[in-house]
Amino acid sequence: MVENEDRRVRRTRKLIQDALFSLMQEYPYAKIRISQITARADISRSTFYLHYQTKEELLLSVVDEIIDQYFKAIDQADGSAKVSPAFLLFQNWKANLEKMKLIVDAGMEYRIFQRLRVFNRQRAYHPQSRNNLLDDYIRTLLDGAAFALLIRWTQDDARIPVNQMEQLFYSLNVDALFDILGEKMPDFGKP
Repeated sequence: MVENEDRRVRRTRKLIQDALFSLMQEYPYAKIRISQITARADISRSTFYLHYQTKEELLLSVVDEIIDQYFKAIDQADGSAKVSPAFLLFQNWKANLEKMKLIVDAGMEYRIFQRLRVFNRQRAYHPQSRNNLLDDYIRTLLDGAAFALLIRWTQDDARIPVNQMEQLFYSLNVDALFDILGEKMPDFGKP
């Protein structure tokens, strides 16, 4: 019975998400009302509120799912030197490009970045220097760089191949940043 409930919950949430994105193709996000979402999804308002408190929470739940897909892909690729996290990030973003365009058009870029930062902090898959504060600043720098590339790439309809975007990102020499800055700035954050 629990599995059926989970299936129904997933199905209803997907129906609500699809309704929102369908509306976002027709109207600016700011003009969409919850009543329009419920009408498009053919559900009651109370059903909407069982799953989401606001339309922002609904939109960000899609962002969370996309970011979660990215980290699941990393987990599945762990141990394989063939696929890098940057490649998976750009590949996953491109697979969800139409949704990401709509989310960016809705003015949610900073919220997407915040979500990505939270997920990355939980994972911390980058190497480390000897200074935790410096490491967090470096990760923030890398997350910002990756996110800026994603937004620019989105504006260009992701026409640049994924492997070239990966190469562009890694031209920053991510691993070396931790080593070099760790050596150059061992007292970072200390008065």
